[in-house]
Amino acid sequence: MTGRYGLLRVLCVSAVFAAANSAFASTNDQFASQVRAHRHAMAHSEAAVGEAAVLCTSLAPGRAMDTPVCVAWRLHLRALSDKERTEACDAPESTAITHIRRCFLGGLAGSAA
Repeated sequence: MTGRYGLLRVLCVSAVFAAANSAFASTNDQFASQVRAHRHAMAHSEAAVGEAAVLCTSLAPGRAMDTPVCVAWRLHLRALSDKERTEACDAPESTAITHIRRCFLGGLAGSAA
């Protein structure tokens, strides 16, 4: 009898785990879809960027990263920063040291550039 209940328990736990995993994957897909939609809006509207900035700077950092618009806003800012760095690195610099600091060290985490 005990073996039968043990097997039933394992099957029930497996079913619950499979259902939870499926729901979590669906939630992740929805979150990613919302982030993509917000990024698209921000790419085409400075007003959308401004609204996101107001909202996201007022939220606690942990809460902001749970909000699709704030994740999209951070990704948007990072993309702008990368674009500015690329444009600055393509332009002629006044000194080799400035160019090295901005273009090579600026991409490294923890650098002083």
